[in-house]
Amino acid sequence: MTERESPEPSNLWTLLGAGLTLILINSAFSKETAKKIGKRAGWKSEKSGKSFWDGWVLHMAHLDHTKDETYDEPERGVCVAVSEHLEMHEEAVGNAESIGLNECQNNYAIRMLKKTPIFNKHKK
Repeated sequence: MTERESPEPSNLWTLLGAGLTLILINSAFSKETAKKIGKRAGWKSEKSGKSFWDGWVLHMAHLDHTKDETYDEPERGVCVAVSEHLEMHEEAVGNAESIGLNECQNNYAIRMLKKTPIFNKHKK
């Protein structure tokens, strides 16, 4: 496997053990679904192309937070850089119900995302 190839899930946990930060931690998706989303995206942001392999911290973000039987389906998510995830929530301010949240929940997500590192300092 080259550095730029998408790792298989079993190799992913080896990488995590080496001290690399990955987005599966604290994901609202199950680990299995988060892996599917990341793998589908080639571990790159589906908005900007920012890559985990270049040190960017990525999130598996819900496109719609409505809690129903499809909440944990990969089709409900997108792989994005932290700053892009923040933008998604900031764009929903005043209209949080459009992404399946109330304003309080969306504001909380914004506060948490602003505290999240955007770059993995170990990769540089």
